[in-house]
Amino acid sequence: CATGAIPVFLLGRFWTVLSSAWLHGGLFHIAFNLVWINQTGPLVAKCYGASRLVLIYTAASVVGSTLTSVAGQYFDQLPQILHGASLSIGASGGIFGLFGALVAYGQVTGEGAIGRQYWNYAVVLFLIGFIMPAVDNWGHLGGFLGGYAISLLPWLNPSTPESHRHLLAAIACLVLTVLSIVASVGHGLTY
Repeated sequence: CATGAIPVFLLGRFWTVLSSAWLHGGLFHIAFNLVWINQTGPLVAKCYGASRLVLIYTAASVVGSTLTSVAGQYFDQLPQILHGASLSIGASGGIFGLFGALVAYGQVTGEGAIGRQYWNYAVVLFLIGFIMPAVDNWGHLGGFLGGYAISLLPWLNPSTPESHRHLLAAIACLVLTVLSIVASVGHGLTY
C-alpha cells in the first residue's frame, strides 16, 4: 500500500510509512532504484556494517515517507512542485538515506571524498526531481535527513564494530517491515 497524506491521515494506515518503500510504480522505477541500491548499499555495509545498513535504510525510509505524508497533508495548497504527496511509493527515501549516511561517514571519519561524492549525487537527483513529474522530493529530503541523522548517533559510530545489539535491532526492523507489508496486503484485499 502506498503512503502519503491519504493513507496515513485519511485512512489511518500509519504502517504504510514503512511498507511503501517496497512498492514500486513499474519496471523502470524498480530498475532505477536497484541501480542506486547496488551502487550505494555495499559501500554503506562496508563503512557501517550490514546490520547498521538495515537500520539506516529502514529509518530513512520511515522518515522520508513520514515527511512526504505530512507535507502532502499540510502543504497541499503550495504549487504542485512544492507540496507533498497524496500517495507515494518507492525505495528512494531509503536510498537518499544511504546517501546521507555516507555524507555523515565522510564527516565523522575524515574521508571527505566519499561524503562529497554522495552529497553531489543527492543534490543532482534532488534537482532532477524538480524536473520530472511525480518525483517525491519530500520523500527524498526526509530520507536524506533521516539517514544522515541516525548515522550520527553514537550507537552507529562506524569506528566501532557491530555487536549482537545491532543484529537484533536489524532483525526487528526486518520483522516490522514484513508485518507492515502483510498489513498492507491484508487491507488491500479487504478494501
